[in-house]
Amino acid sequence: MQRYFVDQINLDEKRAVLLPSDAYHVQKVMRMKLNDSVIVCHEKAGTFLGKLIKLSPNEAVVELIGKIEENNELPLDVTIAHGLVRREKMEFVIETCAALGAYAYVPVFMNRSTAKWQEEKGDKKEARIAKIIKEASEQSHRNRLMKFYKPLTIPELIQAKAEFDLCLFAYEDTPSDDANLKKALSQENCRKLLVLFGPEGGFDSKETEMLKNAGFIPVTLGKRILRTELATLYLLSTIGYQKELKA
Repeated sequence: MQRYFVDQINLDEKRAVLLPSDAYHVQKVMRMKLNDSVIVCHEKAGTFLGKLIKLSPNEAVVELIGKIEENNELPLDVTIAHGLVRREKMEFVIETCAALGAYAYVPVFMNRSTAKWQEEKGDKKEARIAKIIKEASEQSHRNRLMKFYKPLTIPELIQAKAEFDLCLFAYEDTPSDDANLKKALSQENCRKLLVLFGPEGGFDSKETEMLKNAGFIPVTLGKRILRTELATLYLLSTIGYQKELKA
C-alpha cells in the first residue's frame, strides 16, 4: 500500500493533509480515487491507515481510520558520517542509507575529499536531499525520516562523540583479527552507533591518528576493498542481518 509522510495531522479530527507534491503523485501517478486506502506517517504521531476523502489539483486529505502498530526501524540508531564525495555519489549513498534504516547522515570535510560543499547552494541542495530521503523512506516503509546534517570537520565530529555509545571508523589497513565489524557489533547496550567512512581517497595518517586518539575504533568490512559508496551499504546490510535476521 502506498505510504506518505505528512507534516499536517489532526488526531482529534482524524485528518491528515498530504504535501502538494504527494497530492499530485496520488492523482496523476498512482491514479487513486476517493476512498482509496493509503498509509500516512507522522514523525511524532505515528503511522496510520487512512482513506482519501478530498482530492483537488494541489490537495489530498486523508481520513485516519486507525493507528498501525509497527516498528520498521533498526533496533539501534546508526549515524553514517561520510567523507564528502561528489553529488551523484552522495545522493546514491543518502538514498541507500535512508532505505536501509540509517538514523542520520552527516557529510564530513576530509583531507582527501575532492568534492566541495558550496554553502551558497545549500538551501536548494538540502531541499533535493530531503526529497530523496522522503521518497526512499516511503518506498522502504520506514516509520521515520532519516536526518541529514550539514557537513562537519573531523574535530567537530569528535566533539559529538559523547552522544554515541560506540564510535567506529571503517579503515582497510586495520588487522581484521583485531577489529572486525562482527566483534564491534557484538557489544551490548549499544543503542546509538556512529560510523565514519572515508571519501574516495580514504583517510590520511593524520586523520586516523586523530580518530584513534579520540577513542574511535577502527574496523574492517571483510576481506574485500569496497568503494566508499558501497561500504555504507555493506555496513547497514550487515547490521540489519546481525540485529534483525540472525537467529
